[in-house]
This record gives sequence, C-alpha cells and structure tokens, in this order.
Amino acid sequence: MKPTMMLSKLTLPRIQVHIWRRPRLARKIRGLLANPVSLVAAGAGFGKTAAIATYVADQHIQACWYRIDQEDNDLPVFISYLVEAVRVRFPEFGASLLQLIDEQRGQVLTEAFIRECAALFCNDAAKLGDDLLLVLDQYHHTLSVSAVDSWMQQVLLHLPANARIVVISRVAPNWGWFSASRLRGEAGEITEADLRFTKEDMREWLQGDYSYEIAEEDLALLEKWTAGWIVGLRYLAEHVMEGHTIPELLSEHSVVRKELLCYWDSEVVLPLTEGMRAFLLDGSVCDVLTKQKWMHLLGQTESFDRLFEEAKRRRLLFADTREQEWTYHPLLRQVLMQKLMAQPEHFQQLSMQIARFEAQAGRTLDALEHLRRVEAWEEIGELLANCGDEMLQTGQLDPLYNWILALPAESKERFPHLWYYQGEIERSRCVYPQALSSYGRYIERCEEVQDNIGICRGLEGQARVHLDSVQGLKAELLLKRAVTILNPGDDDILAARLYSLLAEVYTNRGNTGLASHWIERTRELEQKAELEGEARLLFRTGRMQAAIQLLEKEWQPDKQEETVALTRSYRETSLVLAFVYAMTGEREKGIIVSEKAIELGKAANSPFVEAYGYIRKAHSALLHKEKSVEEIRALYQGGLAILEGINSNRGKAETLMGLTLLYATEKSLDAALACAERGLQETAVIQDDWVDALIRLGMGIAYANCEEYALAEPVFLQCVERFSQCGDIFNLAICRLWLSYLAYKREDWNSFVPTVSAALTAIQAGEYQFLLQRPTMFTPTGVQKLLPILIEAQKRQIQPNYVSQLLTELGLQNVAFHPGYTLRISTLGSFRIWLDQRELGERAWQRGKAKLLFQLLLTRRHNLLAREEIIDLLWAEQDEEAAQRDFKVALNALNKALEPNREARTTAFFIQRHGSSYGFNLASGYQLDAEEFERLVVSGLAETDHKQATVLLEKGLAYYQGEYLPDCRYEDWCIEERERLGVLYLRGAEKLAQAYLALEQYEASIRWCEKILQIDDCWEEAYRLLMICYHRQNNRSLSLKWYEKCVAKLKEQMGVSPLPSTRDTLQLIMDQD
Repeated sequence: MKPTMMLSKLTLPRIQVHIWRRPRLARKIRGLLANPVSLVAAGAGFGKTAAIATYVADQHIQACWYRIDQEDNDLPVFISYLVEAVRVRFPEFGASLLQLIDEQRGQVLTEAFIRECAALFCNDAAKLGDDLLLVLDQYHHTLSVSAVDSWMQQVLLHLPANARIVVISRVAPNWGWFSASRLRGEAGEITEADLRFTKEDMREWLQGDYSYEIAEEDLALLEKWTAGWIVGLRYLAEHVMEGHTIPELLSEHSVVRKELLCYWDSEVVLPLTEGMRAFLLDGSVCDVLTKQKWMHLLGQTESFDRLFEEAKRRRLLFADTREQEWTYHPLLRQVLMQKLMAQPEHFQQLSMQIARFEAQAGRTLDALEHLRRVEAWEEIGELLANCGDEMLQTGQLDPLYNWILALPAESKERFPHLWYYQGEIERSRCVYPQALSSYGRYIERCEEVQDNIGICRGLEGQARVHLDSVQGLKAELLLKRAVTILNPGDDDILAARLYSLLAEVYTNRGNTGLASHWIERTRELEQKAELEGEARLLFRTGRMQAAIQLLEKEWQPDKQEETVALTRSYRETSLVLAFVYAMTGEREKGIIVSEKAIELGKAANSPFVEAYGYIRKAHSALLHKEKSVEEIRALYQGGLAILEGINSNRGKAETLMGLTLLYATEKSLDAALACAERGLQETAVIQDDWVDALIRLGMGIAYANCEEYALAEPVFLQCVERFSQCGDIFNLAICRLWLSYLAYKREDWNSFVPTVSAALTAIQAGEYQFLLQRPTMFTPTGVQKLLPILIEAQKRQIQPNYVSQLLTELGLQNVAFHPGYTLRISTLGSFRIWLDQRELGERAWQRGKAKLLFQLLLTRRHNLLAREEIIDLLWAEQDEEAAQRDFKVALNALNKALEPNREARTTAFFIQRHGSSYGFNLASGYQLDAEEFERLVVSGLAETDHKQATVLLEKGLAYYQGEYLPDCRYEDWCIEERERLGVLYLRGAEKLAQAYLALEQYEASIRWCEKILQIDDCWEEAYRLLMICYHRQNNRSLSLKWYEKCVAKLKEQMGVSPLPSTRDTLQLIMDQD
C-alpha cells in the first residue's frame, strides 16, 4: 500500500515573529543561493533552517521545501516526497519518475535504477518553464542510507542550469567532489561559524528584541557558555526577561543550565555510536585538543583517523584557523565531562596521562590544572619544584605563587625549593616579613640535609630583602656568612652574585674602595658582576658615560614587554638608567625608561618598582617646564605614598630630595628646607652618605635660587667634602660650578678665579661639558645662568683655551655679554615672554612698536632683516626721518625690555646687529612654543608606529592653544606663518585621529575630529573618520548624520560634493548594515 504523504513536510517553516535578521548573514545567503548546489551544515540549534526560511520569505523567493525526518530513510519514499515538494509549484513535474518508482517498489535498488531516477529528475527539471529552488531540510536523517545519498549526488552533479538545490544538515555529507565544486564556483557553503552569533550580534539582538542592555561581563559569560548558539541564547534571554541574571542562570545548580545540557545530551550525544561517544568522552579531558594529544590518550588505533574525521564532519569539533587545535562546544564539553567524571578511575587515569604529556611539552600550567582536577598534590609539588626556576624567569609569578600557596603543608615540606620560590616572589612584591619567613624555612630544610648551596641561596634571598628595605648591616652579615659557607668551586655563579651584593652594600654606604674590591672578586671568578650594581658604582663615582653605556647595552624595552619576570627592586635596569639620565639631563630618555619601569611595576605587582618609576619620572620632568609644578609634585607624592606603605627609607629619602629640588626651582625656600630636613633624617637611618650629600646639594641650590648666597656657600663646601669622600667626581664638579656661580653673583673675584678654575678642571677631566649645555638634575633649570661665568672667565683669562672651546661649542665665541637667563616665548593663542621665571609685563615694553618689532624679528628669525625692510613693514606710513627715529626708539625699548640689567654700551645679546641688518639670536638658548609644537608634530606625522605617534602628537598639539600671534592678526608679515602652523595643527590632529582609530580608541579619535571641525568645518577627512568611529561603535544613525553634515557643509561653503573616499566609506557602512 502506498503511504499517505505528510504535506506539512512540504511547506515553508513558520517564520518566527521576533527572529533577528543579521545583514551579514543575509549577504552570505544571497551569495550562497547564486550557486547550483548549496550546503548549510551546522549542529542542532544554530538556526540553519530559520536563516534560509527567513531569507526566502523576506525576498519573496518561490522555493520548494522538503523537511526530511527519520521515516524518510527509503529511496522511493524520499523521491516521492521530493517530487511532491516540486509539484507544489509545478503540478505536472515528475510523472514518469513516480511511475518508475511504483514499478520498482519492493524490488532491489540497483545502481542502474538509481541513475535512471536521477536522469528523469534532472530532465524534468530542465523542462520547467521557470527557475527551480529546492530546499532539502534536515538532510542528516538520510546520510546512513547509501541509496538516497548516491541518488542525491547523481542529481547534484547533473543539475540543469535553471535548477538550484540547498541542502541543510547537522552533519556535512561526505561528498568528495564538493570541495572542487566550491573552488570552481559551482557550489557554496554556510558553516556553523557563519551562523554563530558574535558578541556584537548578541548585544544588538538583546537590545533589539528584548530592549535589554547587557553588562560587558555578562556578555562575555554568555559568549563563553553558548559560543553563539542561538537556541541557548534565546532560552537564556527569555529567563532574563523573567528577572533572572546571566550568572545565576549559568551557575552550577541552575535548572536552566541543566536543561541546556540535557538538550545537548539528547540531541547530540545520545544519537552517536558507542565508539564515537567513547572517542569524544576521552578527548573531553582537555580544554584544547590536538591530534597528538588525542593519540597520546587513545593510542594510534586503526579507528582513530576515521573517528576523528567523522567528528569533524558531524561538526562536533571547532577548529582554529590553521586546523591545528580543536575544541568542543562549551555545553557539549560540559555534558561529556559530567559523564567522564562519573567514571572516577578512568578520569584520573586520563588526567594523569595528559598531565605528563603537557609537562613534557613544556605546558606546565596546563599540566598543573589536569593534576588539580584529580587532587594529585604530590605530583603538583614535584612539578612545581622542577619547573619553578623556569616559571620565575618567564614571568609566571602569579600562577607559581598561587599554586605554591594552594599546596597542602606536607607536600610543600617534601619539596623545600618551593619555600625559596615563595620567598623570591614575596620579595619581588615587597612583602618583606613573609619573604624572610619563607627564605628561613628554606634554609632550615637545607640545613637538615646539609645542602650548603641551598643555604647560601636562602641567605642571598634574605640579604636581598634587607637591601631592598635598606638594612645594609643585616645584609652584610648574611652575605659574609654565605661567602664563608660556600666552598671555592662549589658554584661560581652563586659566588659572583654574593660578591656583587656585597659590592652593592658598600656602594650604598659610599665606601667605593670596598665596593670595587668585591667587584674585582667577581671578575676573578670570570663571572660578570650584577650589571646594575656595577652601573650604580660607576655613576655614584661620577663615571656617567660608562654607566650609561653599560646600562643601555643591557636595557631592551621590547624584550621587557614580552614577559614579566622577578623584579630587582631599585636595581631594575630601567630604574637605574632613569636616574642616570635625569642626572645627566637626558630628559626625554629618562621619562621613557621611567614609564617602562612603572608599567613593569604594575604588571609584576611590585609596588617598589612602580613607586621608584614615579619618582624617577618626576626627576626627569624637573628638567623642563613641560609638566606643571602640581603634576611633578603629584608624581613624587604618588611614589612617596607607595613607599610609606612598604617603609622604604631609601625611597623616601630620594623622593624628599626630589621635592627639595622642586621647591628650590620655585624659590619656595621654607618648603625646600623642610623636605631636605626630612630627607636627612631618612639618610641617617640608612647611613647612605651619597644620598645625604645629594640632599644637602639640593639645600644649597634652594638657598642660591633664593639669593641667600651667604647661607648657600657653607652648604656647597660641605657637599664638596662629602662627595670627595664618596669619590663622586661628577657631583663634585657640580658643587664647584655652584660655588663659581655664588662668587660671580657676589662679585667676589678673589674666590671666583680659583673656584671657576677648579670647576673647569673637573668638567674637562670628566668630559662633563653637557653641564653647560642642557639642564641636569642638580644644575640650574636654565643653564643660561651659568654662561655669564664662562664669559667672565674668558675676560679674566682663566683656562682660556678650554673656555674658548666651550664658548665656541655654545655659539657664543664673539659674545661679550650674556644676561644669564633663558628667554621663554609663548606665541600660540597669546603672546607672552618670560625672562627665566619672571614674566615680562606690558609696561616693560615702554613703546607698543617695541613689542611689534620683536614679534616681527621672531617670526622672521631665520633671516636677518635690513633696517629699510623693517621700517617698510612697521613704519610704512611715516616719512623716512621719522621712521628711522621711531625705529631706534623701538629697538632701544626692545633691548631694555629683554635685557634690563645690561650695562650701557654693551652689545645686546638677544637682538643681534650685523651692519644695518637685525635679527633674533638663534644661539641664545631660547624656548619657543611654536618650535616645540612643530618639532613634535612633524615627528608624529613621520612616525609609523600608531602608539608612539599618539604620544608625540598629543604632546605637540598640546602646545597649540590658538592661532599664531593673535594680536598681529592683520599684519601681512605674520599671515603666512600663522596659516602654515594652523595647517600643521590640522594635519597633526588628523593623523592623531587616524592613529586612535587604528588603535580602536574611538572616543579619542572622535574628540580630535571634533576639534578639527571647530577650526575648519570643511576638513573632509574628519567627517569620514567620524563616520567610521560611530559605525564601529554600532551607532549607525550618528554615522549617517555626520555624512549628511559633511555633504551640507561642503555644498554650503565650497559648492562641491564629498570625495570618492568619503562616498566609498558611506557605501561600506550601508553594505555592512
């Protein structure tokens, strides 16, 4: 009897009212349906059927639909339904084919019969007067029926041009020809990856369908558990609407979670063969699988490759892009793990097996996690003891520490090295009491087994704690004990480390003789001393360039970013280098390495390193007024607050030294002296004569800046004595420079000659010429203060050859007068001038044309201007005699304003005269905001690294507070420079917005685009960038509004349409939506 047809299987599925339509998926389906053969293969619940049915309905495509079920596993039944599906649109279709099937019913199906049926189907399809789109839904029900699959392949390979077939299946058919057809463009495929909801899809769907704004952490949890599985997402969303939270719904005992797992069990796991279930069950012990791991677990069996390929075909595994690593769907793995853990012995065997595999492959953390699941604490302890050194060196501090703390006490006692590792990490994090205790336990265990090398390592660790916390005497005793215990030849590397630490103890005390002795002992072992310790000895004795070369050779910032290993407290290369840079006036380098140290301290959870990073960044910031006093003070106080928490006397002393210098530059004498007194109290505790001398040097500078020369002199003389005792020839030279400055200011020429001679001798011997060329930490922030000393020395024939050389290098070889201060000039947004720290007021100009004359000479500073040209530009309306008279008056007023203390008939310094031409002195050591702005912005425009470009451009653009010389707006000679700098600002802001866009910092990019449009509302690239930023923030409406604004402004202001690049951006946005 011929079975009755179930006609509901031949109708398009009902389209859900609230189905979420994704433009990206719709485009994919549109491209898919252009192929003769299309495959949609994904697991249960990924929305395969809904996606195709919705697209067909939305596009009003007339499709023939056949939903296959488990009863259709017979070829005649299958073909009968298929013909009926086509007859819904074409009633006459397939009569001869149905007749052939009726005649064959009950007989054996031969290959010839299958081919004949396929030919009849294709021939009838070719005769149709219209295109045929046939959708076979749930095709996986027929895959076990070879006759059906064979017939289907015959049909698909011989489809007429007017026919297209879409196959929807949970399992990808094993069609060998399909891949080649895809390459030829004759077949297409949609996979699980195309159907899965991304995080952004989830967010938009919840907002659109449920009006639910999901928190970022809940969205991440949803993605982790569902991996974009739409059935699970919808089920969870419905419960969220009932008032439940995502974490609650996915908690271990949640009914909803159990229901989701039951779905995967019944729909995916239970239908599998016993062999496939066992295969997947064993693999579920791993978070991430490779073929090697699987073969290690299961052995190289004959069935392995078959099962592995079948699992991939059934979409039971997710692959990475290279198909090297595989994972389960999170819910599938949960189901399998529950089943696996119900077999405790088998679970333990697999976990131990895979742990050994991971450990041998160097994946220690994965191995430890597998061991933890079966509570194999002895094995965990042994693995940590074997891998601890490597974990410390590769920066795996957090996991190592957490695993050690998690171990039961008895397991830790069996592996005493773990106490040492614990102490190392605790010391790095400045948890000093716990570190001393951990090292102590390690030493006790080593003493029990007479492990002398272990004892010495423990003593070294405790000594480092005392050095970090500035208890040099305790460190010295421990190190000497270790040196006594360690026999010659036992461990030369360890011995070298102990000697280096002893050298550090004596360096900190200022005993350079003993420090050098222990450094030499290290070299005798043919071992390198600890580089930072040797560098600290070098710069504490004034050998600055040698220290810099040693440290720069070692410091590799890119390498430091890769891993965060144990920090070395104040010995960190970046910290030592930052201090040397600040002392030698390398401001920008100092800030860069300080910021790296701050990053390192945060990443390594080392408050000591972080605090010192802030302090040494502040040291470098002192050298230039780029940061405000409040910002520099905040850096010092930020570091000080951290150091107070860990009670670091040395760190506090250095911070107070920095604050002393800060207040000294501000001429806040009382505040400077108060900080100095507090700092000296700290140095008395740590017995560091060198830092003590630096603080006293800061006191002397404070007195000198406040013109308390009589009080400054004995302080500087005391510093000379102390630095001499420490062997620090660099700071000795600085002290002698300050004494020379005092003698010059007091006009004490009897003292001036010997002090200047001693200072010049020290500078020449140490090659410290830079002290006269750029600000350093302990010289005046304006080095111009020191230059009158050189000019006076030249007059008095003090070391004439060397002085002449220095003046030539400074461009002052023909200068008879120097005002002794730096001219600081602001031109962007407003015009202001400072003579060092004193701002020049309006009354100082005496004549209005004097200021205008200066602005002209400054604008044309790269050229000399003839007097006639100047008069033509500024006094064009006057007759020649009056103009020349007014020019002289204005020039005298200008020179008087810039150099109020210059003696009569002395050549002016800032405004130079050459014959009848005049110009601004480019060698005067001035500071001009427009030049800094241009230097930084041009560097930023040339920079290819986006992150570095943002740093340069942010700094440069901050100088641009408005247009150039705004009070000269109507002066023709100023227009070109104003426009040039304005365009440079817009180019820099555009490049900065582009860099932020590349770094996906959209708000920053938007901010700079808006700044551009405030200045030039026709700057088209700003509109284009705003469109992209808002589109990437999923704000389509604002993105389109900015395009509309762009069109309107360009038409209103210029009468043009947007460029093709802007229109292309709009089209891209429209296409993606």
